Amino acid sequence: GAAKNGMGALAFLDTTTAALGDIEAIQQAITRRASGAAAGSWSSQAQTLSQDNDFWFLTNGPISGLTSVMPNGQAGPGMQNAQMFQSGTGASGGLKFGANVVFTADAVTRSDKDAQALPDVLRYLSGMLQTNKSTNPTAAQLSALLSSLVLTTNANVLHLSLTLPEAHQEHRASSPFR
Repeated sequence: GAAKNGMGALAFLDTTTAALGDIEAIQQAITRRASGAAAGSWSSQAQTLSQDNDFWFLTNGPISGLTSVMPNGQAGPGMQNAQMFQSGTGASGGLKFGANVVFTADAVTRSDKDAQALPDVLRYLSGMLQTNKSTNPTAAQLSALLSSLVLTTNANVLHLSLTLPEAHQEHRASSPFR
């Protein structure tokens, strides 16, 4: 069933698949799933993401749209309105667990220029963490994590990859910052 959550909804389509979005989109996903109809290219993308990842996501709207369905406005209006999140027209990615945990994502933007601007914003934020790592333990841990961040663009798509080595996972499990 679908559970209302702020301006959006969450539906568990089966034991391994959940859909998150506005109520109309969720109702359409439930109808498609019940009828066995494929959602066009989404179906093949979802299949590929599912095969390549242990946990995955796929959206056809700006990432800021996902923040509006978070409980109790946890993302905050700044995140919802951030220009870097408004430029996205879709995103996909996932987590692969193993000796290393690998997070990969692709963000599709309105233009090549938007895609090329996103790495600059992310590098700027990473630099801010670097600047504060000597005085803030959380910034130090995030900075260490982001040291493996790889950002590339191809036309209007930003691809990012982040690897969390096993040693860092063990440290995180015993860390007060989780």
